[in-house]
Amino acid sequence: MGRTLRWARAVLKLGQFRAKSRSEVRATRGTKCKDDLNDGASTAASFNDLSSRTLSEFDDVVCSASSSSSIDDGVPELPGSPLALARTDTFTRKSALPAGSEGWTMSNFEVVRALGEGSMGSVRLVKLANARDDATFALKMIDKSHITRENQKERAMQEKQLLGLVSHPFVVKFFGAFQDDSHLFMLMEFVGGGDLFSAIRCSKFDDSCAHFFAAEITLALTHIHSLDIVHRDLKPENVVIDQRGHAKIVDFGLAKVVQTTTYTICGTVDYMAPEVLSNIGHGKCVDWWALGILIFEMLAIGTPFMGRSARETRKNVLDRDPRCPPYFGSVTKSLVYLLLIKDPTLRLGSGADGSQRVRSHSWFSSVDWGALLQQRCASPFLPSAGGAPAPRLPAAPPPAPP
Repeated sequence: MGRTLRWARAVLKLGQFRAKSRSEVRATRGTKCKDDLNDGASTAASFNDLSSRTLSEFDDVVCSASSSSSIDDGVPELPGSPLALARTDTFTRKSALPAGSEGWTMSNFEVVRALGEGSMGSVRLVKLANARDDATFALKMIDKSHITRENQKERAMQEKQLLGLVSHPFVVKFFGAFQDDSHLFMLMEFVGGGDLFSAIRCSKFDDSCAHFFAAEITLALTHIHSLDIVHRDLKPENVVIDQRGHAKIVDFGLAKVVQTTTYTICGTVDYMAPEVLSNIGHGKCVDWWALGILIFEMLAIGTPFMGRSARETRKNVLDRDPRCPPYFGSVTKSLVYLLLIKDPTLRLGSGADGSQRVRSHSWFSSVDWGALLQQRCASPFLPSAGGAPAPRLPAAPPPAPP
């Protein structure tokens, strides 16, 4: 089937939109995305019928978090998950009601200001109309005509379903969804501390910040993978920072339930694993590859395979070995190289105990995983109250290609 590659520089984000310096690849395969050669084997049963769903079902009851979604391998579970606690609120319980009757409509919200615009719609900062407090939320507004024209109905519904499944302190909270004649709406927590892309380039971002955020993202990925969900677009722009300095993964637009292997070519080329670019099939290991790229970028302010064009970057990912700058310590180099092994079966993070082996690496030896999960560890990075942060420059130029 013919394959169309779309290189886009602006993508709808939760509260953060930027003109990308990196091209993004989306692959569509005619009228139906041939997302898996063995779709029945690799996709959870609850999602097998997505192709037959219609947008009228978008605002149905949000999937509850799986009872088996606690972090395994000895990491304690929080006494009350954020999503479960949110569901006890009268406000949140309305998400289980059908829109148009007693459910949410735009009349329930007051728009405070625009947070950003994208090709698929926009994000607005909103609060409850006639609310007694000033609690604000991020409302993602997706243009129905656009997703119909671009054949993105299943993707929009899948993002909503997966956000409803995930409940973790380092993943953005999802409260519910509704629609009107022209738009789909997804209501999420507002995280106002900016994204990791901006933080990395701030003068106060140092190695301790990289270590802290990498550990929190590792816990988030452990939870996401325990649900057989692969994020597939982990990058600094998709990690936001709250006012207490904790990381939260956002944007599940490319996420998918994968139990074995999937074959979609998607993601941001700088962070795409070789098996994705080669279209030989991929699984959860692509997220650990992206974590390796992210750790490298947090420490070096640049990605290890960056080229002058997306085509050159792709070639570098497939053909070159990563080279760490000389100021990386031996333990840091070990972690990065293990996460960036091109063979996914040998990569750190592969296998049934993959996430445990990532957390057991000596680079994370000082991390108290239980305290971190319960957010009892103070963040070394607090977002600025206002004003542009001072730029941070690399300690040394990136290594020259061999």
